[in-house]
Amino acid sequence: MVIEIKNADIGGREGVLDIEGMKIKTPDYLPNQKDINVLKNSPFVSSTNFPNVDVGTYIHWLNLQTLTSISGSSKKYNDTKNYLKSRLKLMTDSGVKRKLLHFEFDKSVPTLSGQKLDVLFQLQDDVGADVIEIPNLFSTDEYKKVLDRASEWRRFKGIEKELMGIANEGSDVKILKDKNNTISCIGVNLKRENSPLLFAIKNYLKQEDIWVHAFSVPRSYRAVKWKGTLGVLLNYYGIDTISAKTAHPKSSRNYMFQIESKTEEEKSEQSQDSKYFNPIDYSTLKCKNMNTDLELSKFCNCPVCRNNTVSTVVQDFDTANANIRSHELFAYKSESHNYQDKIKQNASDGYFNSKKYAKEIAVRFRV
Repeated sequence: MVIEIKNADIGGREGVLDIEGMKIKTPDYLPNQKDINVLKNSPFVSSTNFPNVDVGTYIHWLNLQTLTSISGSSKKYNDTKNYLKSRLKLMTDSGVKRKLLHFEFDKSVPTLSGQKLDVLFQLQDDVGADVIEIPNLFSTDEYKKVLDRASEWRRFKGIEKELMGIANEGSDVKILKDKNNTISCIGVNLKRENSPLLFAIKNYLKQEDIWVHAFSVPRSYRAVKWKGTLGVLLNYYGIDTISAKTAHPKSSRNYMFQIESKTEEEKSEQSQDSKYFNPIDYSTLKCKNMNTDLELSKFCNCPVCRNNTVSTVVQDFDTANANIRSHELFAYKSESHNYQDKIKQNASDGYFNSKKYAKEIAVRFRV
């Protein structure tokens, strides 16, 4: 058993997640490599206040060319393996004790052959991932066979790591629940605001001792015109842990290229466009739409907000994003603990409804 649900009420569930002997309380936020980097880059975060990060995620983008090369060339495979091992070691050096390796595929990858699946299974094990993810680029019926293949691969290799199925749609949730004798954890792809998928989790998994982790969680939601978020309150639907999405490497490179050509005034404007997560109401308003002299300690007591105003957090373009994202991580961690306590008290529904934007998103998802 990977997770043991200790308490559940109408608003959520809390428990203990056990990955290779490392136990964490849920709900929780699992940082990815982007989160770790911004913590290091924020001037308000140091070794004395660096958050405790027991479990983290590393997101690795793949295209068809790379997949084909690592599947057909031992040298290319080893190059990728060594690269990923070095990336995961950086996370280990930052205190991350258990790691998930999550694959994102660009549009050049329509599906995966059996050979490519086996390569990705083996790659995860070789680089030291603590859970083996089963990528899902298939129809529901095809994915049933893929799950069986993964189970057989693990048995043949003598590997004891847990298998994580991936749900893209509500129909995937149903088949994964039926495979709970071999699939003990489920990764949910939330790149889209897929309310049917969330309700499938709530209806089929919330009462089960199955670990549900959400990848690519939005930082703000279209349902409220990008002005708010659900954050860790996705636990309302039965999701135990979440991690944010990372941009495609090409998008990141284009962004860096654009930055080089911006004037100082344009950089300042971009800093002001940063969205601040307010844990009081779950709003994600742009800093330029907030009072610049507002003391952020009114909302949050994290190392970033404790002695800062809106203005001082984003005044330096080079650290504005690191500050905003670091605060977000601290706030998500704090909100996780708050929600755990409310669930134990059978009071999470009231807590959820006190968060204006989270409540509004949930209402709109029901429509």
